[in-house]
Amino acid sequence: MTRVIPSPGASLCCNDGSEELETIGIVVVSSLQGKHQDITLQPSLFAITQSRTVSSAIDITRTIAEFSRDFSLVFVVRVGQDNTVEEQERVLGAVADTFGQDLWQNNGEGCPLLTNGHNLDLIQSNGSTRQCSSRIEYTGRIPCKAEIHYISILGSPKKAVVSVHNVHTLTESLPTQYTHDSNVISATLDALYSARPSFVSPIDGLQVMKDVYHLVDLANQHNEDKATELATGSTPLTSTDPSALILERDQMCWRSVRHAVQVIEEAVERYGPEGISLSFNGGKDCTVILHLFVAVLYKLHGSGSESASTSTNTSQQMARIPSIYVTHKNPFGQVERFVDDEIERYDLDLLRIPGPMKKALEEYHALKGDKVKAIMVGTRRDDPHGGPLKPFTPCDPSWPPFMRIHPILDWTYHDIWTFLRAINVPYCGLYDLGYTSLGGRDDTFPNPQLRRLSIGPFFDSAAITQLQVQGGHVNLTNQDIRSMAQATGATQPNAHILNGLHQVDKALDKLEESFLFRPAWKLAEGESERCGRAK
Repeated sequence: MTRVIPSPGASLCCNDGSEELETIGIVVVSSLQGKHQDITLQPSLFAITQSRTVSSAIDITRTIAEFSRDFSLVFVVRVGQDNTVEEQERVLGAVADTFGQDLWQNNGEGCPLLTNGHNLDLIQSNGSTRQCSSRIEYTGRIPCKAEIHYISILGSPKKAVVSVHNVHTLTESLPTQYTHDSNVISATLDALYSARPSFVSPIDGLQVMKDVYHLVDLANQHNEDKATELATGSTPLTSTDPSALILERDQMCWRSVRHAVQVIEEAVERYGPEGISLSFNGGKDCTVILHLFVAVLYKLHGSGSESASTSTNTSQQMARIPSIYVTHKNPFGQVERFVDDEIERYDLDLLRIPGPMKKALEEYHALKGDKVKAIMVGTRRDDPHGGPLKPFTPCDPSWPPFMRIHPILDWTYHDIWTFLRAINVPYCGLYDLGYTSLGGRDDTFPNPQLRRLSIGPFFDSAAITQLQVQGGHVNLTNQDIRSMAQATGATQPNAHILNGLHQVDKALDKLEESFLFRPAWKLAEGESERCGRAK
């Protein structure tokens, strides 16, 4: 699949699906002693889709959220700023907050908040605590799931680039004198774009296998422990302890992993690795299946020896994984970028074919013939039309003669996120922007149940804690106003206080329009997963 840089305003995909255009958004953070600095970007030197100059943390967060959703790549460049820790962390803090992450101190030893504390014991007990790709050269705080890479611009010493999903932030500010130097700006963007392929590291097949089968072992161990407890009567059948309930939900996920692995192992035994194709569109469900599939393939057909080098990746051990991506007519830029990253990461032999599904499968069958006998899909029981399915369900007679394999048919929404976060599986960044179910741009939006009205430490909300917030608007009672007045030593609310409250109200209204939502994994009720879909 060829990717090219488009001219501004170009569409993302060609009609025949054979060539795809890279869309690029540039966020220029430019503020020097409070003064807004414009910069010059010449598309004739470096073709970009859109650039925007911002200064405040709120605007940085809002723009990154918007650009990350709309474009396949986003570069954040600071111009005319001091290279202080405070300035760097202000921008990186806004990036972190966009994706619902915290800042952590980079010390070259891997992130202690790898999965927000969910599974540190699990990872450590497997003897596979991860090392981020960060190197010790940059030691400032970074978003907790970021990676650090290094690039050189016009022969300069290497500069750190902090990457979160499809957003890549140059930590060092360009000097003020380069504000209108299109050659330097162009060289910076060109270096960022040229270095991007190296930002995606191939997965380690052996590590994937160890992670997944460790979860299977946990499920088996839990069954043995449960049988012993029930036989001896040493534990009640139910518990109201919150931590025990969370642990039980995790154990349910590990059992789901075990069943999915069994289904995939049976499928490989029936059809062989070359006879199975993966339906992959960048969504969370097929991302789970891809990771499980690689684990099984590596165990059955890769070098599954414990003595094998951990640097050996799947692509060196096995043939490329046949895959089909049934494309949407109006896709998200970030989804397209993520699919490309997964091709690199998992060595997929992926064909993009325009929908609808039946037509795409007919074309795929015509291309592959009888080589591919089964399609593995990420359908779950609570998906539309998922109810009557079985793990192995043949296509209807009027469809191409594929066997449909459903390894995660009985997984829940929370199973999906427990698995992805437990072993740190890369997933599409739209989920960290509040999307819970992905389709096309015309029928998918952030889940309203994940809306948030603050942006972490970068929006001063000290006074808002005293206010009653409903529907994104600030509603004040007389007591609220008196309390605010007393806090400033005034006996009556004055114009300054009322103006301040008005500004807070305007800020909250602005935030509500800013695509600021909590990450998908924080959705309390899995039944609300499709509240972000128009159909």
